[in-house]
This record gives sequence, C-alpha cells and structure tokens, in this order.
Amino acid sequence: MNAKKIKRTLALTPEELSLEKEIGAGEWTEAPTSLKREIIANLQESVAKRNREARVNIRMTPETLELIQKMAAKEGIGYQTLMGSVLHKYAHGLFIGIEDVKKVVTSLNLKKASSK
Repeated sequence: MNAKKIKRTLALTPEELSLEKEIGAGEWTEAPTSLKREIIANLQESVAKRNREARVNIRMTPETLELIQKMAAKEGIGYQTLMGSVLHKYAHGLFIGIEDVKKVVTSLNLKKASSK
C-alpha cells in the first residue's frame, strides 16, 4: 500500500480511529467480489425503493401545457413539479378550487357587512 499523509478535515470517532489503525496494520482483507456485488445490489435496491416515483403520461392541448408552464415559471418551479403537486393535493382532498375560494370570500364579506 502506498502510504500518503492525508490532511484530516474531520475529527474521527474513537471507533473510526481504531478501524483506521487496524486497516493500516493490515488486519483487514478485501471483501470477495461476490460479497461486493451483493452489497452493491442491496444498496441499489434500497435507493430504488426510497426514490420510487411512478411515471405518468397524460395528453393535453398545447395551450393548456403552455399555461401550466407559465404558471410554474411564475412560481419558480418546474411545470412537472407543479402538475405533480396539484394532482397530489387533489388526490388527498387538499385541493382548493377557485369556486371554493369565491365562496369563502363571499362568506367573509357577508360577515363583515353584517357586523357593521
């Protein structure tokens, strides 16, 4: 092993220092290739499960897409992110449509007018 002095930028824990000493003394051997492959496969599977997103293809008019892209740009996000957010809110019953907003505003205005 070609020993080089490496400048430490992080403080090692006692356990890490012990491992570093053992590795330097040659007390550890390289894992067999089959084990390395198994570890890599397990890591890849774990990452894939954690970052799983379904792909969806939808059809819409070019005008609708353009409007969505403009709205997303105004919000500073990607149009696919905006579409995903809207669909997520709708699916979870959290989407508030313009008609719902109008009802609330009207109700508030009526309450304000009746309190005068």
